[in-house]
Amino acid sequence: MSLYGSGRREGVLAVVVLGVIVAAVHALDEVATHGIAAFDWQRAAMPAAFGAIGGALFYRFMRALALSRFTAFLAGAGYALAPWFQVMAWLPREQAAAALAPLALEACNRAGRPDQWRRWLPWAGVLVGAPFLAGLTTVACLAVVLAFVQLGRAVVEVDSDDRPKRILGVVGAALAATATAFSLLAFDIGAPWFGESATPSTVAVLAAHRTPVGGLDPAAFVRLPGPLFLLFAIAGVLRSQRRASTPGWLLIACVGATPLALLMCWPEFGELRSTWPLIDAIAAASWWTTLLAVLVLGAAGLDDFLEKPLRYSTCLRVLLVAALAGAPALVAFAVAPKSEWPLALGLVLIPILLVLWRHLGILRFKNVLAAVAILAFAAPALQVLHRYEAPHPMLAGARPLGEVDASRDLVAIALNGFEFPPRDLSETARYSGVCAAGCWGVVAIVLLRRRRQRAQTTPSRAKPPIA
Repeated sequence: MSLYGSGRREGVLAVVVLGVIVAAVHALDEVATHGIAAFDWQRAAMPAAFGAIGGALFYRFMRALALSRFTAFLAGAGYALAPWFQVMAWLPREQAAAALAPLALEACNRAGRPDQWRRWLPWAGVLVGAPFLAGLTTVACLAVVLAFVQLGRAVVEVDSDDRPKRILGVVGAALAATATAFSLLAFDIGAPWFGESATPSTVAVLAAHRTPVGGLDPAAFVRLPGPLFLLFAIAGVLRSQRRASTPGWLLIACVGATPLALLMCWPEFGELRSTWPLIDAIAAASWWTTLLAVLVLGAAGLDDFLEKPLRYSTCLRVLLVAALAGAPALVAFAVAPKSEWPLALGLVLIPILLVLWRHLGILRFKNVLAAVAILAFAAPALQVLHRYEAPHPMLAGARPLGEVDASRDLVAIALNGFEFPPRDLSETARYSGVCAAGCWGVVAIVLLRRRRQRAQTTPSRAKPPIA
């Protein structure tokens, strides 16, 4: 059975393999750092779980964009093992929100399709509020904005006959998403697991595996999405992109870099760090949109290449020349040149492999490309995990993972401060939002099913023949 075939079993297998790869990378880092004798699974359990969830949900989001399972598998691995995702362990709530954000994007993307909106739109609001399970985070707010943009497109691009129904569904989904988000923020379900987070600077997040004393270098930006998807994102921009809107995703990529540009180019904005220390955390977390946009553009470009590789013959030669010239320059201008060998090696090997696809055959080429890509994702991830494991403040102030009783803590959070009859409306707000969103989903599904049944008129009974 092929890992990236065309059946449902292949999709389940791909998600399982993604989780195994992420767990293996974290386990390998734990063994390399502390040794087999001092191996502690609780230390790496939560980052590995977030990585596995994020990779699986990003795989589903790529499939919602009509990309192939092979490309979605590599994109999920690139998202789960991205150095930015690993460094976000300094901000565990942001990391958890980044793991759940692809679910909101998938729900709104499927809700905008003519053949799937009846099934996904009633529950799109609840799924959009899912990133707020980790609390009020920058990634959750950005994910909600992108989700609402997709819901708006579902109304604009629909035909005039279905537009009133779609508008009603989108308004209900937006209200359900707002109610769900406020209820989850009132619950604060992640309180027993998340402690006090650090506030790393944006330079520290992008520098990843080294100390940010020397500032930023080109290697920091190349390392963000990885060499594979960065090359295919450039190829997708050079060629006409068929599966992704190049201007739209480039705009989304620029949104993530805007806070850093303001900090570097606007002195008055940089002075806000002294009065508002969270500005660094917001600027670091906003790079999620840049990672998301480059991965989507790169995955769409890779899918186009696999369908019609002859279209990219000239483009691949240009990328090979640029990679052979850029890899030495990348190392030469790097702050830590000895640590950039995985990045430079991947930047050279992947274009060479792309040029030699005819000699390998398309099936063998896909297997070799998958192996090289996974190694190119895992090597920088191991560098980042090894660098940030010792001062890891992830669970500072929170109880150890083995001492957390999920059921007891959730019940305690749900019943905290609850009195009947309530003294004011604020005490029941945490319950009313989730209940209202659930009721809206049930009512919308019932109404849509009844309308569909009325549209399917039953044939009249045949009349008896005339004697």
